Amino acid sequence: MSNLQLSTIHLINGASISSLPGLIAVTPPKKCARGRDTDMLVALIHLTGQTSITSDAMQEWLLKKSALFYSTPGSVVTAMRLMAESINHELFDRNLKKGFEGSRVNGSMSMMVLRKDTAYCLVIGDSKIYLLAERDAIEIVDGDNHPAGLGESQTINCAFSQHTVKDGDAALLAPIPSPRWTVTSLDGSGKLTTDELMRKLMDQHPENLKGVLVRVEEGNGRIVIREGGTGEPAAVT
Repeated sequence: MSNLQLSTIHLINGASISSLPGLIAVTPPKKCARGRDTDMLVALIHLTGQTSITSDAMQEWLLKKSALFYSTPGSVVTAMRLMAESINHELFDRNLKKGFEGSRVNGSMSMMVLRKDTAYCLVIGDSKIYLLAERDAIEIVDGDNHPAGLGESQTINCAFSQHTVKDGDAALLAPIPSPRWTVTSLDGSGKLTTDELMRKLMDQHPENLKGVLVRVEEGNGRIVIREGGTGEPAAVT
């Protein structure tokens, strides 16, 4: 199994924020459903609208959803779909009950599962995923659901894609991307070091930015998170 090194990107009104609410990165628990024992899950969700949920409460909520993923047997996409639909159902149900008060909450989501040398990707709403290799870049977007994303409709269309990856490749999960992040500008970025790539991503950045750079590295199935993309790891799983 490879390791995943995560470097967070979070700017609000030009100020750098070390934490990144809505990010979960999980390795398989000791007890998981058949077929989940090599799946490494990374998801980044951005909520919009009037919500009072705290960062800790959101983290707890998403970890429960990741537990649903790991307890679901069968194919990778079956477990990913169940997790995404569960999140959408809760937000939609909340909007049915409280939306008339003008407090609708929607969400966009980028989800990636790494199984050995294959990355399974799902995007809902305005979020994006960029897959960065040595020679090219691929942009993954949601062309099927309402732009508001999660919580807008009772059902969502999950359009999965799968891609072969190798150590050294990277993925950029971005619910609030920079307009400078394009397939053309990111082409071949996988050959850069993580620090070089982070500097490239932060070049002439907008006031608000939210994403996480996921680097695939040789290893034994660990996830390391560097908050703000620099310094010592903030979390290791």
